[in-house]
Amino acid sequence: HEWYGGGLDLTPSYLFDEDAMYFHESLKELCKAKGAGHETYTQMKATCDDYFYLPARAEHRGVGGIFYDDLSEPWARKFSLAMLDSALDADGPY
Repeated sequence: HEWYGGGLDLTPSYLFDEDAMYFHESLKELCKAKGAGHETYTQMKATCDDYFYLPARAEHRGVGGIFYDDLSEPWARKFSLAMLDSALDADGPY
């Protein structure tokens, strides 16, 4: 059984709304392009949001991103590699 797990998040020191919007739009497009789709993006984003919620401060750390684990869909490998490539790309999505 082959499965993948990973994630990509953005925790800026200085927050600019347009950067956060660009980051999330880029992740949505990555999901769409690799077969994951909008519903999967929404689920992965919720997982990341839950992980980075700070109850003591009643706020999220950073602007979130996507996290996933035990992903065994046919598109999982290509998606994981594409996400890694985007994280290392000098042009973003961040």
